[in-house]
Amino acid sequence: MGFLKRLFGGSSDDEPGPAQEARPEDPWPDGLPGVRAEKLLRLETNDPEETTTAMKEHERLFSRFVERNLEGKRLEKAGDVDAAIELYEANVADMAITPHPYERLRIIYRRRHQYGKALAACERYLEMLERQGMPGRDEHFEIWCEKLEAKMAESED
Repeated sequence: MGFLKRLFGGSSDDEPGPAQEARPEDPWPDGLPGVRAEKLLRLETNDPEETTTAMKEHERLFSRFVERNLEGKRLEKAGDVDAAIELYEANVADMAITPHPYERLRIIYRRRHQYGKALAACERYLEMLERQGMPGRDEHFEIWCEKLEAKMAESED
């Protein structure tokens, strides 16, 4: 487990390292699960034990995103949309690397005519992609940003 501390910082489980501390100028600190999951995928090592440990940690982090998404879908079907929003928002706050929570928030907020929140979900997804080194990868969200900005301008008139 020592290599995880080298990768993410920290000297003990009780003491967060520099990567886990949020910096005020950085809304996406490297300690967020989505960033950590991506770092684990990009880990370059020849040590099979470190590779195995990194893959297990990545799987654990990604499983958390999937569990929240599945529970959110179940809650939506049961009619508890507000509870689903909380789970999707938690994934977005953790910088989930899957588009599902961002898309569901966009759809829910748009249906509720909360265009600012729908736009924020799209923008956060695009920001996450850029942060992960994948800018411009998703035209779908870029198009929705334009549509929602137009809808907001239209509703102000």
